Amino acid sequence: MTLAAPARLKVLFAPEAPIAVIYRLGPAKKTQVWLWNTEVDEFTPGQWIDGRAQESSTLSPDGRYVITHVMRNNQVTVLSHPPFFAALALTEKAICLGGVHFTSDGSINSFFDEYPAPKDQCPILIHYWLEQVEDRPVDNQPLDSRNKHEATGFDQRGRTITLHEGCVGVVEHGETRWLIDLNPYRPEDVAAPDWALRW
Repeated sequence: MTLAAPARLKVLFAPEAPIAVIYRLGPAKKTQVWLWNTEVDEFTPGQWIDGRAQESSTLSPDGRYVITHVMRNNQVTVLSHPPFFAALALTEKAICLGGVHFTSDGSINSFFDEYPAPKDQCPILIHYWLEQVEDRPVDNQPLDSRNKHEATGFDQRGRTITLHEGCVGVVEHGETRWLIDLNPYRPEDVAAPDWALRW
């Protein structure tokens, strides 16, 4: 019997709120998004999408919006409320890695002027300049276990967070306390609620 490979995880931390987004990658080329309240360690499962969330995806400073770059047959960029992929704004045009993301002041920037977020829909001021990755606070760097199935970093509370083979844990006094195992979850249809469809 062949055992399923563990889920690969990517976590984005909101710098100004106790909110994180977890992308659960797999099985195959599918991604599920989760909302994590890091203040009380409450996890809320969200929608699945047919595609892989890319490393350039980003979370707004207040955690209300997430920009997800999804690789399918082509790259699609979705702006939504986590933990849902229901698009408030969407482009199916190819955007290079890191092309559209939130800046530290909560605005959206786009690497290409020809692919801006829609100004008539987006309540956030749009800038067209590229934020350098090294400008992100060290304690809010994304955690990504996609390559080695494990990663370690820090959340907004300064806790050491570890990702290992589809599980999320916190290291306390040298011991890992596992918060959630995302491996058992499988793709299913999840409808976005009305609030997730409005700015």
